[in-house]
Amino acid sequence: MSFIREKLSSDLINMVSEDENNIFPVIIQVNGNLIEEDEKIIFEAGGTIKSKLAIINSYATELSVKSIKDLTRNGRIKKIYYDGEVHAI
Repeated sequence: MSFIREKLSSDLINMVSEDENNIFPVIIQVNGNLIEEDEKIIFEAGGTIKSKLAIINSYATELSVKSIKDLTRNGRIKKIYYDGEVHAI
């Protein structure tokens, strides 16, 4: 459970307590530069790369809650964020 709290954004932590089959759009930030192995990790978790965000070492994808939790145990994964709309205040 500690990996989950460390690697998930605060808004996503609340969402992962839902049904493990629910799917969410997420941004997966990796440690270091983007490498082919990262794409394989995401694909094996059931995701497809929607876009590569090289400037922030991240990928945009959609994953199930179960897959999100599983990825928190991978050493390449630095942080996982919910990919929702952002509004200026």
